[in-house]
Amino acid sequence: MMSAEAGPNTNTITINREPINEPVGIEAGPEVITAKAFDATKGALREFPTGIEADPVTIETDQGAAEPGEFKKKIDNLGRRTRNAVKIFAATLALSSMGAALETGPLQAESAQAQASISSVNTHGKKHIALTFDDGPGPITQEVLNILSRNHVKATFYMVGKNVLAHKKMALKVKAAGHEIGNHTMTHPHLTDLPSQDPGHLENGVKVPGKGVSQEIFDGAKTIKETLGIWPALFREPVGLGRNDPRIIRAVRYWGETSVVWSNSFEQAFIHNSTTGGAVNWLVRHARPGTIELAHDGGLWDNRKTVHALNRYIVRMKHLGFHFVKNSQLLKEGAPHY
Repeated sequence: MMSAEAGPNTNTITINREPINEPVGIEAGPEVITAKAFDATKGALREFPTGIEADPVTIETDQGAAEPGEFKKKIDNLGRRTRNAVKIFAATLALSSMGAALETGPLQAESAQAQASISSVNTHGKKHIALTFDDGPGPITQEVLNILSRNHVKATFYMVGKNVLAHKKMALKVKAAGHEIGNHTMTHPHLTDLPSQDPGHLENGVKVPGKGVSQEIFDGAKTIKETLGIWPALFREPVGLGRNDPRIIRAVRYWGETSVVWSNSFEQAFIHNSTTGGAVNWLVRHARPGTIELAHDGGLWDNRKTVHALNRYIVRMKHLGFHFVKNSQLLKEGAPHY
C-alpha cells in the first residue's frame, strides 16, 4: 500500500511505501497521468485501462470528477492496482498544489516530473529509437557486440559495477566499439529496500555518498570511471524499482546522472510470445519513434533468447525506416516522457 500525509504546520509531504505484490510505476506528463503496473519478476510494464486527469483541486477519473472529499468513493471501483497508483499520485498532486518540497535531505525539490525516470522521448515523429542492454558485461556481451557491429548500430549498456570488475576486458571492448556506458549500480540490489534519506552530502568540501541507495549509485559510477575512464551520465534502477521514488531520483541527480528506464523489453515480448518470431513481431508492433528498448546481456534472464531475437529485430526496424541511436542522443531530440 502507499499513503501520503502532510504535517499540520509544514508544507512537506511524506510518501510512505509498503511492499505490495505488484509494485506500481506511474508515468506523468504536466496534466495527464497514465498508470502502469510493473511486474518486477518479469521486467514488464503493463498499461492500466484508466487515465487520470488532475489539477490541485479536482481529480478526474473514468468514473467522473471527484472533489478531494469524495475521492475515495469515486475510485472504489477502479481496482486494487489502480487505487495504489492513484494514492501515490494524490500525494504528488497535493505536493504540486502546495508548491512544497519533498523530504529529500539537503537538496530542494523541483518539479514532480523531475522525480521520475524517463521512459521514452517525444521525437516529433523522427524515427529514432534507443537500444539498451542491462546487467552486463555478461555471457552474451561479445555476441551482442558482433550483431550490433554487423548492423552498424550503436547502443547503450547499463553496466553493473561488480560485473565490470569481473569482466574488465569485455567492458573495455564495449567502450572501444563506440557504445555508450550507463550506471546500473554496484551490486544490482532492489533500491527500494535500501535507505534513501541522504542522496549525498559534503564533507570538508568533498561530495560523499549517503548510506544505501546513494552508496550503490556512487560505487557503480566510480567503478566505471576507474575502469573505463568515464563517469556515466545515465543511470537505470535495477528491475526499474524506484523509478518514481523522489528520494532515489534525488540521489541519481546528486551524482550528476539522469535516470532512464524503458518503453518495451525483449523479456516482455517473450512473456507474450513463445517463439522468437512472435517476440520480434511484438517488439516491432509496439515500437514508436522515441522508444527505449530494453534487453539484457547479463543477469538471470535467458540471454540466448536475446541473441536469437536481436538481429531479426534490428533488421525489421531498419526496414521500417528506424534509426538506432545512443540513449543520451535520444534524450536530446525532444521532450521526455516519465
